[in-house]
Amino acid sequence: MSKKNAPLISRPEPPSVEKIIEDIGSAQKTDVVFILASFPNNGELCLDSVNDSQTSNETNVATTQDTKQGPDVDQVYTEAKQLIDLTEELKTAPERLSNQCEQLETLAQELTESINALKQQARSVPARTGS
Repeated sequence: MSKKNAPLISRPEPPSVEKIIEDIGSAQKTDVVFILASFPNNGELCLDSVNDSQTSNETNVATTQDTKQGPDVDQVYTEAKQLIDLTEELKTAPERLSNQCEQLETLAQELTESINALKQQARSVPARTGS
């Protein structure tokens, strides 16, 4: 008995630039995006900061805009990109390591055979006697 695959629901179209700008413009100053940018500890929440931000959100947002506190967007982007690249590299690591292991095992076998051949040749060379 086989199951029929249900058709997948298509993804919605991404919003237009105008819609994004409209959404940003209509967002409240207490929106989490604006609050996180106001934390001096790189966007990490702590209880004191949350309590402070709830009592003076407008002050925090204004201060953030004036003093440019919070994480540097370029730095965060760079770090995120590096993490993505490392993740992709780690996904291929097991296969690469397996291939390298096989190569090392082959080289070890060839080296052992070469050593044994040299030992055999050394046995067939007559020993020198002292004069």
